[in-house]
Amino acid sequence: MASEGIITSKVTTKDNVYWNSKETGSVTGPAILSHGGRLWVAWTGTDRHLNLMSSPDGVTFDYKVVLDERSSGQPALGEHNGRLVIAWTGGGNKLNLATLAF
Repeated sequence: MASEGIITSKVTTKDNVYWNSKETGSVTGPAILSHGGRLWVAWTGTDRHLNLMSSPDGVTFDYKVVLDERSSGQPALGEHNGRLVIAWTGGGNKLNLATLAF
């Protein structure tokens, strides 16, 4: 499933974030959050696309969504005003924040 209609709003910073050029790569872990009665997991795939899945019981995960957005780092999940929010470092090392509609 593509991210068309999933991202309801997005903010990108104009400033670059700190980057240590000696760091040549890393294996990122997932982000996890309980929201709307579901357990949400977000991660950066091997193709650098952001991925999301959720579970009603923390055991069975379904509805995998692959966003059009890319990152080389670990995403973060949060909740604001009852909405699911994802943050990531995108192209040009810019910080991105998107409100998701599920």
